Amino acid sequence: MVWKAWLVSAVSCVLLSWVGAGLAADAGVCVPLLPGVLQHVKPSEVHVGGEIGRRIELTIKRNVLALDYDRDFLEPFQNRLEFPATKEKRELYRKSGRQQFIGTGETLDAIVYLAAYTQDSEVIQLKGRLVESLLATQDSDGYIGQFVREPNSNPLYFDFTWEDASFIALALAHDYQYFGNEASRQAARSLVECLIEGYRQNPSKVQGFSAISYCDALLAVYQFTGEQRFFAAFKDTKLGPIRSNKVASLCDWDDVLFQRGWHDARSGARKDVVPTDLPGRQICHVYRYLDRIYTQLKLHRLEPNDNYVHMSRKFYKALVRSEKPGMTIVGGMGRHEGWSEDQCGADGHSETCAATYSLWFFEELANLDGDLRYGDLMERVIYNALFAAQAPEGRQLRYFTPFTGQRPYYHTDIFCCPGNFRRGISRLPLNVYYRFKDGIAVNLYTPSDAKIDLGDGLSVRISQVTNYPTDGHVKLTVSPSKSAVFPVYLRLPRWCSQPEVKINGDSALGKAEAAVITREWKASDTIELSLPMPWRFIKGRELQAERAAVMRGPVVYCLSGELNKLPADMPLCDIVIDPNSLRDPLEDSRVRPNGVSCTVAAWSPGRDVSQSPDLKLILSEFPEPTGEAIYFRLSDPAVAVDDELIE
Repeated sequence: MVWKAWLVSAVSCVLLSWVGAGLAADAGVCVPLLPGVLQHVKPSEVHVGGEIGRRIELTIKRNVLALDYDRDFLEPFQNRLEFPATKEKRELYRKSGRQQFIGTGETLDAIVYLAAYTQDSEVIQLKGRLVESLLATQDSDGYIGQFVREPNSNPLYFDFTWEDASFIALALAHDYQYFGNEASRQAARSLVECLIEGYRQNPSKVQGFSAISYCDALLAVYQFTGEQRFFAAFKDTKLGPIRSNKVASLCDWDDVLFQRGWHDARSGARKDVVPTDLPGRQICHVYRYLDRIYTQLKLHRLEPNDNYVHMSRKFYKALVRSEKPGMTIVGGMGRHEGWSEDQCGADGHSETCAATYSLWFFEELANLDGDLRYGDLMERVIYNALFAAQAPEGRQLRYFTPFTGQRPYYHTDIFCCPGNFRRGISRLPLNVYYRFKDGIAVNLYTPSDAKIDLGDGLSVRISQVTNYPTDGHVKLTVSPSKSAVFPVYLRLPRWCSQPEVKINGDSALGKAEAAVITREWKASDTIELSLPMPWRFIKGRELQAERAAVMRGPVVYCLSGELNKLPADMPLCDIVIDPNSLRDPLEDSRVRPNGVSCTVAAWSPGRDVSQSPDLKLILSEFPEPTGEAIYFRLSDPAVAVDDELIE
């Protein structure tokens, strides 16, 4: 329709004007935005402390700066192999030791965000070296890959070559976005053009895989060019794969919810994971679905259409429904990368890629609905699934983070989950504060400060002093550049039944789902927020029925058999704990500074609860690396309550 074409054209002009404004304001650094009620603070204008800030610093120093980039991330692009077009060549490729997916673009993308946030010279230099090294491998037609280029584009369709290239293009686009790097802009554009041409040459092949981040890269290039062909490719390119997603473009994708996952449809799938006799090809690869719906919601921002929201609503409802919820109590999703509804937390649970993309999905839903309560899900994921995917010392990462049984670390620094963990951590500073509607939103509670531009010459300094999540006391200081009336939105977590809000020490506000404080703000005005954190026993569902998990605030607590010196053959899930024995939290800095643990009295499996408890157990925060169980039987099941995030 003519009006739709006009709308897209108008949005393009607005986006380009924002880019130009960003260049003028930040001396070469541009920050293109998508329209919406929820806007990020510039990474360089926010500083985060507390456990979130510590994890960011830990990831930079102990992981990002400790990787072997030449060997693992650059060598495959610098020393290309012949395209393995025959069975013999494919076998030689397998024996070369190279991974199907490297994840160079993922890790570079994280480094770009970390450099923009920290402005640290060492991180910026690393970013520059990686960009320069990758650009040196780029062919004249834009191709970057680990195989010798062929005129028929076949190398793009082997394993995850297209996906690797898409992530690299996205990272280069972000390098231009935050650092104004013209070489990155040109390289991102050329690489995306190469992918578009590869699709044009053989569109049936690209339908065989989903090419995660391809649409995101197209959108990023469209944002800084305003050229309609990139927008058309972004929304109209049909992607698959048929075994995981219905082959469709973002414009017309509508799918069903699924019963089993990516790995479960393969020959010899383990029947103890998911039954293999389900009818049809009912397969849902959670990470790929999250990428599709998250990107579809971005399209909705540019071209509002209820059809672009339908799958997000369906997926979200399936995550939090009361029967067979797809999200577990730790914020994880899926098992062995596939959709799971049985609440089984054993090996293969909670892929790190899915945890990271769920944060961005929840953020997009918050923008869609103008509702900060999606931040409750974000913090559940952050403090449990995401942080537990990293060793306390920071170097090792996990592909999966089960909550039943042992949690092994991943054997390599490359591939999807390590890269996406770094990306998830790198964007956490953007999730603390937002310019929201006509004011400021406080989404995450953590020691921090930020400068937020509200337009018309008004900027606001906002800071937090808090020990969250050790306790729920938060003091915010709001200092506008000049006295002004605007709202401050506070997310009041659903786990807190009696929040209290005070302004400058006296003006109390009543309980609300989300406090909105609109007043004339002056320099150094304060908001004191009290979020009491009583212990909660959360009812288990499906396979965890008749058991309960222990929570305090957003954090789930776990039992380590090793820490508690329990017999290796003891079924931890059949331990019965006495809820009345739970007392005030204890300081425990083994996993994080100012961390918390608790002690509970309990009965060994099979012991008569009419007798005295024979166990005194320590329960640790879920990121405890040796944690093995979170669900237990209760001597008084009546104290258990429903998870407030389940609807």
